[in-house]
Amino acid sequence: MSNVHPDVLKLLKALLGIMDNLERALTLGELESRRNDPVAEGVRSIHRQLTDLLYQHGVRGYISVGTPFDPDRHEAVGQVQIEGMEVNQVAEEFRRGYLIGDNLFRVAQVIVNTGVPAGRAAQAQVLSEPTLRPRTVPLATRSATNRPSWLLNAPLDTEATIYLVGRSSNAASVEEGKDEAGTSVLPELFRKLGEVWSRHPVGPVYTLLAHPIAKKSGGEVWKRLKQAMPQLERWIEDLFWQQIESDISGKVYDVAILLGIKRSELEGLLQQHGMEERYGRFSFVDVGPLLRAVLEGSGGALVCDVHSSGSASRSGIDPGDIITRVGNRTMDSAAMVRQTLTRLGRSRRVFEVEFIRSLEILGVVRMGAPVTGWGRTFA
Repeated sequence: MSNVHPDVLKLLKALLGIMDNLERALTLGELESRRNDPVAEGVRSIHRQLTDLLYQHGVRGYISVGTPFDPDRHEAVGQVQIEGMEVNQVAEEFRRGYLIGDNLFRVAQVIVNTGVPAGRAAQAQVLSEPTLRPRTVPLATRSATNRPSWLLNAPLDTEATIYLVGRSSNAASVEEGKDEAGTSVLPELFRKLGEVWSRHPVGPVYTLLAHPIAKKSGGEVWKRLKQAMPQLERWIEDLFWQQIESDISGKVYDVAILLGIKRSELEGLLQQHGMEERYGRFSFVDVGPLLRAVLEGSGGALVCDVHSSGSASRSGIDPGDIITRVGNRTMDSAAMVRQTLTRLGRSRRVFEVEFIRSLEILGVVRMGAPVTGWGRTFA
């Protein structure tokens, strides 16, 4: 924050107070759910404009609910016992905390799960501002009485950051719901990557893959992504979860997450596709960590382009396909695919090329000089 003028910091901090009041108005007046109401629409519009203004100056909220209590980021203003929640976790956010850039700007005021013996009713001892809103549901369920405004009005993308909202219903736990919500946002993330990378050959391919990735369900994809890309946890700027009693499943959770992703980080992901390789009329790149997680670790080469003229157009391999095996060798990279295709092509032997289409269909084509055209089969 050393490069920000003190007067600007003072003004931004004052704007956070206005943001708090707007969010209280949205909550107490139940304005978020009121449609065709000019007053409610006006408050929502002002809230969204202020959110966009703060984001443009690098000020953004950070997630607290469901994370371990951190004295550097959290100020405890109350405590509560929530059955099934880990001790010393933040149960509810009383006042949101904010970062400016990567630096702490304002600590969050939170209510912490103390882990008192089971069977006691959930209670909160609020140490300051004790009547922010009526307690119509147990603390930490984050029901409609304190639903975050981004569920209705997601922040607008800025020059520095893109924003995505993911959702999950009837999850067995908050953590499972968070993973499912993360997976649900992947189609839109692929479309955004197609826009951000539009000047690179791989950009249109991500736009093409946005539709098939929507077929991926559950939270397993997001779990694998978190292992391959630890920065995903930093992308989550806010979390909403609501506990619901189900006659069939018992306690289940509806979960939503707000992702804020720096465009600079997306450019970094692009670099992990490596150099563009070519063989004949094919061009391809490394699969990259995002697609590796979707494909459960498959390597190989992501086909970016197949020129329309000549036999390549009849090969059965199209942009968006992922070459995973050439001959009897499993492929780990685009360079390995190019080298193997070159070697086998010079040998004038017939060989098979395996690929994945639409992120799930296994295809096989036969290549080689003695073949008239390139035969095509699907497993």
